[in-house]
Amino acid sequence: MEKDFKIDEKDETKFLSYLKDLKEKIEEVKNKLKPLEKKIEDEDFELSKGISFLDVKYNVMLSYIINLSYYFMLKLDGKKIEDHPVIEQLIKERTILEKMKPLELKLKYQIDKLVKMANGSISSELQDPLQFKPNPKNMVNSDDEEQKDKDDKESNLYRPPKIVPMHYEEKPVSRNIGELSKREQKRAAKSRLLRDLQEQYDSRPEELTAAGTGYGLHEVATKMDEKLLEKQRYEEENFMRFTLTREEKKARKRMNKRRGVMSLQEEFNNLGDFRDLEGLNNSVNAEDEANYGTGILRKRKMNKRYVGEEKVSHKKGRFKDVDDLVDTLGKQNRKKGKFATALKRKIKHGSK
Repeated sequence: MEKDFKIDEKDETKFLSYLKDLKEKIEEVKNKLKPLEKKIEDEDFELSKGISFLDVKYNVMLSYIINLSYYFMLKLDGKKIEDHPVIEQLIKERTILEKMKPLELKLKYQIDKLVKMANGSISSELQDPLQFKPNPKNMVNSDDEEQKDKDDKESNLYRPPKIVPMHYEEKPVSRNIGELSKREQKRAAKSRLLRDLQEQYDSRPEELTAAGTGYGLHEVATKMDEKLLEKQRYEEENFMRFTLTREEKKARKRMNKRRGVMSLQEEFNNLGDFRDLEGLNNSVNAEDEANYGTGILRKRKMNKRYVGEEKVSHKKGRFKDVDDLVDTLGKQNRKKGKFATALKRKIKHGSK
């Protein structure tokens, strides 16, 4: 029994408009394909040097369009498409096209370069390594280059290249020379003697406690004191209190007592600061030895740098009379057999 299908007027109008639009698009595509088809028939294209990825992509895309058109034809004819082989083929080709997108992004630069070469934006001769050859015209010096060479010879000045400025170290020192270990740096930082020297020569105001013990507000002597002060800072910043243990209470009492009055024994214990600065002293000596050498040469170089040019005395020896002159030269040169020569030299130049 046949069923009568009724089509709504609105749907019919839309269908006719879509059909008309489809015919126009088909004619437009045909007009664009005719010149390309003629070009393919007239010319022999060499595709072996192209990108194989694009060949695969276009073949898969063409097969996908053909199968898609066949699918629409089945739908229009009202045929059964369930479990049809074209469905499986469309899914397979669509999956391949989706998988090819990341590869296409990686090859985008190479593809764009080949497209520009095909359009004439880039000369193909410049891109072909087999076309590289010397240009005889570049071997002849022009008048401008000759004038430039003359100017360079006349000036004869060194002109450094304009590169990023770099810090110049006068005398590079070995990496291990003059370096302090982490332990030595930590001991030197906690040294009271070093803090006193820093307060003496620093431009900042000196910090003193009311009791005059020499310890500042945040200076500590033991690890327990440091732990208690850290806890105190946390309490002040967060407006909260921690419950102290019996050991911490005793340590806080000792710290308060140490802040108030420091005994003579504790003052003698501060002599250990010199031991803490031993590594710093050795580091400075090692760096000076690497820069200035050792012995008298080191003293001369350091005096020349920090004091100025050393003054060398060229004063001649003074003698009371001729007998003093003869006796002195005789004692110095008689054993070597050079007395007569030295005497003649002194008489010739005179004695002052």
